[in-house]
Amino acid sequence: MNDLERQLVEISKKAGAGIMRFRGDSQHHQLKSDLSPVTQADLWASEFITGELKKTLGDVQIISEEGSCFDPTDSFWLVDPLDGTKEFINGFDDFTVNIAKVENG
Repeated sequence: MNDLERQLVEISKKAGAGIMRFRGDSQHHQLKSDLSPVTQADLWASEFITGELKKTLGDVQIISEEGSCFDPTDSFWLVDPLDGTKEFINGFDDFTVNIAKVENG
């Protein structure tokens, strides 16, 4: 594993730990325009991951499910800060933190 991969794993682990702090409050959620739920944990994790990626990688394009609206270039970072929000709300452990680099579409 190279240094960047280690940093991404560490960001993901810290995001996961932060998400778990919201565990008992997950019943309080809103619906997005597509009628999928979003919790404070989603929003917090999106801000945390985006900030950490910018500290680690500099000025890069980041698309997060919870807050980006621009047309990406050929290379960008894609973040789903809490994939499995419905499961999280229902108290299940079937959710993940996703960070990926997309190149050339």
